[in-house]
Amino acid sequence: MKHKLTNEEIKERKSKYYYSNRDKFRKLQKKYYKKNKNKWIKYNKNIDKEKSKENKRKYYLKNKDKILEQNRLWKLKNKRYYKKKNDEYRVKNKDILNRKGNEYYYKNKDKLTIKKKEYYLRTFEKFKKKKNNQNRKYYYENKDKKREYERQYYKTEHGRNIRLFSKWKHRAMKSFYLETFTKEQWLDKLDKTNGICPMCKEFIGKNKFTLHHIFPRCKTREYFLKTGKKWVYHIHMVKPLCGHCNPSIGYRI
Repeated sequence: MKHKLTNEEIKERKSKYYYSNRDKFRKLQKKYYKKNKNKWIKYNKNIDKEKSKENKRKYYLKNKDKILEQNRLWKLKNKRYYKKKNDEYRVKNKDILNRKGNEYYYKNKDKLTIKKKEYYLRTFEKFKKKKNNQNRKYYYENKDKKREYERQYYKTEHGRNIRLFSKWKHRAMKSFYLETFTKEQWLDKLDKTNGICPMCKEFIGKNKFTLHHIFPRCKTREYFLKTGKKWVYHIHMVKPLCGHCNPSIGYRI
């Protein structure tokens, strides 16, 4: 007795045969379409579009895994073609895609932030290692260039001010006082002097001023031992003086 094939087995065989001879079938379909173009147009007009959409949706839900797998394999085989078409579509519909992307982002902002955080925590160590290795490699390859660039930058007025301010902050962190004034506040105070020392009234230039603390820095240790708190210097508790006047004041207030 011959074994009777079930409906599922028949479908599987048909699908295998179709995918193995797909190019042939497509050529035949094109030929048939060219010959019977008018018939196809009339037939499509009479079709109920809502029913056809429902049928397609049902078929997709039943065979979702197969369709996705087929699409994935096709994309891998036709990578260049897919990329080219995708790029063309993006160029043509740039404004629509940006608008849709912004709408989706504002609707699902909380979800996306959570996903970003999770991804960041998962891949933090890998990216950190990669970045450190890249930075080291670049530094050792371009060591002389970097040093030369730094020298030239610190010769400029902006670079000199940044270096001075970072030096003062680092010094304050190690000792018994804090400096709360910003770089901008200090530069404003320098601009008001117009390069003239407020004590000896001599013109030095803005770049040669030193930072003078009205309450001496050496007395901040005593204050810290008595109260257990660090002395805080605000902008009104410091002033710019020349290199001769600043040390001549000494420990006097």
